[in-house]
Amino acid sequence: MIDVIKDIKILDAAQKSFVTGSIEGKMMRDTSYTIVFNKYGITAEQFDSTLRSYAKKPDMLAKLMDEVAKKINRY
Repeated sequence: MIDVIKDIKILDAAQKSFVTGSIEGKMMRDTSYTIVFNKYGITAEQFDSTLRSYAKKPDMLAKLMDEVAKKINRY
């Protein structure tokens, strides 16, 4: 999950540098997310379900996001 979120965060940051309309931006984001999900062999539904589970446990979510931040900083 850490690597999935890391990749999504990096893609989100990169896509902010593109000037696109809201429709184009959404299509680009959706496509990028699909690529990430395929890379890790998961579906958007599985990702959302897991993230919701973490959201119910704020301490675990905070630890997860700390690990994501560490990986992004090393990247």
